[in-house]
Amino acid sequence: MADIYPEYGFDNSVSVYYYITDWSVIELKVNMARPKNPEIRSERQQQILEAARQIFGEHGLAEARMDDIALAARLSKGTLYLYYKSKDDLVVGLLEALFSQALVQLRAIIELPGLTAEARMIHYVERIVSLMESDASLLNISYEFYAVAARRPAVRDYLQTYFGEYRGLLAALLEQGKARGEYPLVDSGQAALTLVALLEGCTLLWFTDHTAVNPRQTLPVVIRQFFNGLT
Repeated sequence: MADIYPEYGFDNSVSVYYYITDWSVIELKVNMARPKNPEIRSERQQQILEAARQIFGEHGLAEARMDDIALAARLSKGTLYLYYKSKDDLVVGLLEALFSQALVQLRAIIELPGLTAEARMIHYVERIVSLMESDASLLNISYEFYAVAARRPAVRDYLQTYFGEYRGLLAALLEQGKARGEYPLVDSGQAALTLVALLEGCTLLWFTDHTAVNPRQTLPVVIRQFFNGLT
């Protein structure tokens, strides 16, 4: 129980069983809970998510075990379950952490001053490509999530929410360009849906065959062709 620090203060409302092996097996029942300090909670949660990302990337979601994630995080299994009650909960938590990065990037792009909608989108896809190039496991894990969504409603619900917000942000960006007269009046919602389909399709091609698509070259071309079609 070396990962528990009473000085930070705990809400002792959760009972957890531990099995400790030291010449013999001893069963203990102790009261534990997540630390009240939000910084400590956030640090511990990030520690678990990084471990989950490593294990999911190595073994896939189906084969990954909570025991392996706890070991990679250097936490007891009991502590892991205080934060995530099941592997499904952990999958959704990691899903939110990974996919929220794309939304954060897109919101930042929308707020950039003095750029056309087309220039903003090219800037956005370049940032996303850099993010994916920096960690090859991101694409693998992302498509694992898509497969899991077919079987797990919680994952499917999150993806629906994510893509809804994604389309909404793209529609807002397109509305900005329309308001500045960069292209004629268009249905921004439908145009945003088309843009999502183009970007997701290119990413899927890259995932299935890295030799078929170079996203750093291809995605800016796709964006320019899309905006040329609006004018």
